[in-house]
Amino acid sequence: MNSCLAGPAWSAVDLTLLAGLATVVVLRHYRASMPVTLVGAVAVTALLRLWFSCHGPRTCRTAW
Repeated sequence: MNSCLAGPAWSAVDLTLLAGLATVVVLRHYRASMPVTLVGAVAVTALLRLWFSCHGPRTCRTAW
């Protein structure tokens, strides 16, 4: 991916972002309203990023 377009931290596929986009597709398929869809996508992305920051190959980087 072009780092000039997306930034230097976006050198690989971000699976948490893809999961958030998949959440949008699923919620819109079930005719959820747009605010509910956006909140759901943000929540899924944030929770997965927290999970992977603590359970990934590195140590936990949160304040807990």
